[in-house]
Amino acid sequence: MKKRSIIAALLLTFLFNVSQAQVFGIAGIAGVNLCQINGDNQRGFKKVGATAGVRSIINLEERWQLNAEILYSQRGASPSDARNITINLNYVETPIYLSFLISDYEATGIFRAYAGASFGRLVSYETKEIYRTSNTIDGTEILSLQESATYFNKNDVGIFAGIQLLPLDDHIGIDLRQTFSANLLFNPTEVGRPIHNEALRSYFFSIRFFYEINGIGDKKKKRRRRR
Repeated sequence: MKKRSIIAALLLTFLFNVSQAQVFGIAGIAGVNLCQINGDNQRGFKKVGATAGVRSIINLEERWQLNAEILYSQRGASPSDARNITINLNYVETPIYLSFLISDYEATGIFRAYAGASFGRLVSYETKEIYRTSNTIDGTEILSLQESATYFNKNDVGIFAGIQLLPLDDHIGIDLRQTFSANLLFNPTEVGRPIHNEALRSYFFSIRFFYEINGIGDKKKKRRRRR
């Protein structure tokens, strides 16, 4: 027990010293996802879902940072004029990305651009289909949305890019991100028999606010624009 306490104390001391050295930082994140699914015959980012979590930040050098997040993320699709389909998807995901400091002038605030990839796990889902026009096309079966959902891919690999703005100070900012799922949510070829359903792929645009708890943004101070 004493040995474990010593190890824990050393670990906490190390993390504190790293944080004080402005190498490692932590940020809280909360916002919304504007979502759609390609293949559901509905248009627009009509599904609005919540997203929240934490981000770790590692300063690599003067302008580069390595970031890793753990997020709860709601995605899916909401009805449009074409079809009354609702798909609610709840994920736990881990995005990892590199960010580059573009500007830190006092006139503009801190401005970063980034790109990366994420791994998500589908933890729950809900589907609703108001009506169906047919069960077959040219003799080929059409699965209902509820039947298709049993074949949803539980794992999601996403590719994304975005920007981070800290216009007022070095702690509070806004994050804008576009994410594209590299793999399919539903792949009709994996059903094991001929069907006439379309493949489903997820897209979403995130608007998030964040607070960098220990002010890692202070590593590179905002400065006045050169004349």
